Amino acid sequence: MLGAAGIGAAVEAAREQVFAAASDEQILSALESVRVLTNQASALQFRLLAEVARREDVRCEDGTVEQRRRAPGFVAIDAASLVCEALGVSEAVAGARIEAATRVVTELPNVLAGMEAGEVDAWRAQVVASELGESSSEVCRAVDSRLAPYLSPRELRHGGRVGVELPGPLRRRVRSLLVACDGQGEAGRAERARCRRGLQRWASEPGMDTWLWRVPQGDAERLWPGIDARARELREAGSADTLEQGPGDGLAEALGAAITTTVSIVV
Repeated sequence: MLGAAGIGAAVEAAREQVFAAASDEQILSALESVRVLTNQASALQFRLLAEVARREDVRCEDGTVEQRRRAPGFVAIDAASLVCEALGVSEAVAGARIEAATRVVTELPNVLAGMEAGEVDAWRAQVVASELGESSSEVCRAVDSRLAPYLSPRELRHGGRVGVELPGPLRRRVRSLLVACDGQGEAGRAERARCRRGLQRWASEPGMDTWLWRVPQGDAERLWPGIDARARELREAGSADTLEQGPGDGLAEALGAAITTTVSIVV
């Protein structure tokens, strides 16, 4: 594992490489070096987060406070508030990062090895950790073992080479492996996920809102064909310019037709 001092020296070397680069090939090589360093630094950060999370201050019978180092995987209740300033993020974000780091360090050795090799980035690692968030240690390790071939570049059977899977396909692969390793828990996971359904709305840009809709898969499969058909009509009519605008405008039309709003003006 590359330590903090080693990462600092490598960053300086990479910086010189970037400034000295005179060709596209050299710049691309420098970019790859920076990617590897970033991923290795993220692995070091995960290890540090997992370590600080397992340290807990305990008040002894004589009134003194003693720090105890709990078993790997333990997360102290104040860990997020302790590290959020050092990370430069909110306490909520720090808490999520600690949970991911702890799971990766203690239960996903192949994911961690991929990070330390510079192949797996922090986002991919968090994707895997989040999908396994409700699984037992045994299931996590089983999925991690089967996931190992997809966490580093590999040769294709008919020639060519591919890198680490992108986050979207990686998420789907983890879900598939989770079913294979723990099929009996699938119904429980689906029910818990359904309890998290909901709609959030916030202002994002001037004159625009962003909506985040978590909808059960059955409802989505029932509603999407109609929205998609209307999106195609809007595209053909020239009312929607992009693939995202069509479904968005179609959904807005459907909701507008289904919802009646009464406005009362008091003078």
